[in-house]
Order: sequence, then C-alpha cells, then structure tokens
Amino acid sequence: MELQPHSHAHPPAPSKTSKLAIWSLVTGILSLCCSFLTGIPAVIMGIVSLNKIKKSNGTLSGGSMAIAGIVTGIVCGLIGLAVLSGPLILRQLQKADTIALTANLQEFHVRAMEYSLNHHGAFPDKTTAEEWLAGYKVHKPSSGDWCYFPESVEGPPFEVLLISPSIPDTLVLRVDGSVVISKDKEDIRKLIDSSRTPATIIPATRH
Repeated sequence: MELQPHSHAHPPAPSKTSKLAIWSLVTGILSLCCSFLTGIPAVIMGIVSLNKIKKSNGTLSGGSMAIAGIVTGIVCGLIGLAVLSGPLILRQLQKADTIALTANLQEFHVRAMEYSLNHHGAFPDKTTAEEWLAGYKVHKPSSGDWCYFPESVEGPPFEVLLISPSIPDTLVLRVDGSVVISKDKEDIRKLIDSSRTPATIIPATRH
C-alpha cells in the first residue's frame, strides 16, 4: 500500500497595516489643530484605505484606524469651518440689518414729513412715533433703542430726526431725509446730549 505524503498547511501570512489607514488617523488627529486643511485628506485617505482593506482578502488591516481618521477629519473639519464662517455670517447679518434699518428710517421720514404738512410743521409726538417704529422689526445683531428728536428743528442737533439701534454702526436720519452711518459712539452720545430737549427713547422691536 502506497503511503500518501502528508500535506502541510501553510499558516496564513500576517496581515499588514494599511499605510493609508495610518496616515488617515495621523491627519485626522492633526485636524484637531489644522481643521479641514488636514481633515479633508484624512477623510479621503480613510475611505480609500477602507476600500483597499476590504478587497485585500485579509492581507491588509487597519480598518479601525481608517474609521477613526474619517470621523476626526469630518468632526474637526466641520468645527473649523463653523469657526471660520461665523464672522462672515455675522457680517452678512449686520449688512442685512443696515439695509433693513435704512429702509425703515427712510419710510419713517416720509411719514414724518406727511404728518408735518398736516400739523403745521410739527413732527409726530412720542406715542405716534412709537406706534410707527413698533412695526420696524430689527434682527438679533441690533442692540439699543431708537432715539427720536421730535423737536430737533428747533434746537441742536438741528438736522437729526431719528437714530437707529446700533448694529454696531449707528444710522442717523437727518431732517432732509438723508441717512448717514456713524461708527463713533462718542459722536452719537454728543448728538443726544446736545439736544435742548431730551431725546425720546423708544425700545426697538426685535425678531
């Protein structure tokens, strides 16, 4: 009887850790400081390495590192993007506020002039002005209250009729209907203090 030679099974070759997975984890960790600059590469390398590990039939490992790199890259990238875009969004909101408040001031001027023609040159009293301004909603970046000068034509500051809430730049409506921007809070304070009669303060209505 012929003896069959014993077949010796070769142990499977040890799997190698994917270099892309390692780099994905490294760049993902770096994205804690560098945000999306390394976060995006971490995500790309993590996805590519996962695909290669899946197709390697066990010869490549490191899937957990690739996943960790993808997660940290996405999370830190989004946080960095939010931090960078925050000031831009705020500036856009302030710009929208400026446009809306300018339109409100000009509308107030038209109504005030119509009122003045019908009331022998007098401007609306505080109650009437407050009713008008209550309909002018301002956005969250705005702060402060409307400053109304119903007797401004009779004394300093003469040309000022209405001052808007701060955004932080303050809009000043002149009696002639022009709207100017003042960035100097001291100038605004001097305008208010220079009025012979105290300015009428009307709370701003907000969204």
